[in-house]
Amino acid sequence: MPVFGENAIHKFAGSMKTGRDIYFGLYQNLGAGQENWYREYPADYFDAIVVDECHRGTLTNDSTWRQLLEYFEPAAQIGLTATPVVHEGADTYRHFGDPIFEYSLAQGIDDGFLAPYAVRRVVPSADAFGYSPGEGELDLFGNEVPREARPAD
Repeated sequence: MPVFGENAIHKFAGSMKTGRDIYFGLYQNLGAGQENWYREYPADYFDAIVVDECHRGTLTNDSTWRQLLEYFEPAAQIGLTATPVVHEGADTYRHFGDPIFEYSLAQGIDDGFLAPYAVRRVVPSADAFGYSPGEGELDLFGNEVPREARPAD
């Protein structure tokens, strides 16, 4: 028997069911935007909504995610993100408020959950100096690679 009991969990996939304890879904599965399937639920139907990667579609004023969250405004809305965004037209904090918990990259490395890293800047020679195929050079399919006109040296 599942932890939450029989039929306690519903994954949004084409049908809108009621009487469940937990619902999982992508906003596309809820019909946000054109179809508005989510409106089959009363605006106060959910107690809490958790949005993973909330820095993405929820931020902009005209997003379909925003439309859905505004409809379910009575629910407590919790946004999860590793990369909050603040710029013109998008602001993670405006909708979700100040963070109630922060876990830094440095702390994750110190705690052993994340691997330390080093950044190396590498510029491939083709990007730095350009590329021109040799005479008769073939691609993976055996076709001759056309030589582009090159400026005179």
